[in-house]
Amino acid sequence: MAYGIKRNGHVTLLAYEPELLKEFVKNGVTGELCLTSNLQTKAATTVEDFPYLKMKEAQAHISINTDNRTVSDTDLTKEYALYHQHFQTTPADFYQHNVDAIQASFASDEEKQELLTKLEKAYADYL
Repeated sequence: MAYGIKRNGHVTLLAYEPELLKEFVKNGVTGELCLTSNLQTKAATTVEDFPYLKMKEAQAHISINTDNRTVSDTDLTKEYALYHQHFQTTPADFYQHNVDAIQASFASDEEKQELLTKLEKAYADYL
């Protein structure tokens, strides 16, 4: 975080380090969360151990990801369904997570703005 890092994968254990999580949030870093993969690899032994709610509660930027679609046999549709099932994630939550993902992406500012505009239109009926 001290080096200007704005996106970090494999942050499963971060939620259990309160001071690091505070620093993570303070610096506006986006955490890539991969529920299926983290359960399969035992990075989180149960859904209850998965850090989504702790990170959301801390107001961390979150990006929902698949990690490895073929190895984990998942895709974003399946991941979103699991987040909704286990954490009651709402369309507004998913919208914000997508905004966070776009803002932390390696795209140019112009591409980010174009994507954010498209995203807002796509979610308009759900928000």
